[in-house]
Amino acid sequence: MVTNRQITSEIINDLRLLDIDRHISRRFVLHKLKKTASTLISQKLLDRTLVYEYNIYSDIKCLPLVKVDVVKCDIVEFRTCNKVMKSKYSLPDVIYSRLGSSVKEVTNIDSSLEFKEITLDQYRRDQKRKFKGSTYVFYINTDGHLYIPIKDSDIEIERVDLKLITVSPEKIPLIAGCNEDKCVDGWDFPFIVPDKLYKAVYKDTLAELSSIYRQLPNNEK
Repeated sequence: MVTNRQITSEIINDLRLLDIDRHISRRFVLHKLKKTASTLISQKLLDRTLVYEYNIYSDIKCLPLVKVDVVKCDIVEFRTCNKVMKSKYSLPDVIYSRLGSSVKEVTNIDSSLEFKEITLDQYRRDQKRKFKGSTYVFYINTDGHLYIPIKDSDIEIERVDLKLITVSPEKIPLIAGCNEDKCVDGWDFPFIVPDKLYKAVYKDTLAELSSIYRQLPNNEK
């Protein structure tokens, strides 16, 4: 798998070959690559063909959680819980489709509990049923924070492990709590995209950037 540095350099070199000689921002190129990859990965999440693409999944170990004041919880549906835990940090660039998020797995540290993703609509429906759904669920808010509503007062969860697809794995060391190397250069992280989508992501991004830079006015200075 290529790194962020490698794919960005290749795109810039190809833009030069297209006679684009203005200043090209590496960060802007990488932003466009990630945006294109996210869009195509989202489409593939719908047909469930990425389940066994193990090399595109990232692990977040020991993500710290903080206890939320139930009465003041941002998620109204969770205010009847015994307690609510919320991730201290937002998750890095989670990808969404109509089937849910790109988070494949959430467990407690010793993996004795596994949490199932749920939407707020599903949660509301479950609370109305005589025989309710899974006790162990998680919800990802629009701000990227992970919420775990807890009905059982005996359960204590302060950290969780996650497996997910994110196009920004370089952000994981900044939020993980278990011996992540925070000094690795973000440009040296792998560029996350399934092998079968690599050419499409590269081609679409190159075409978009070529169009953008050709439309920009020349800087006479």
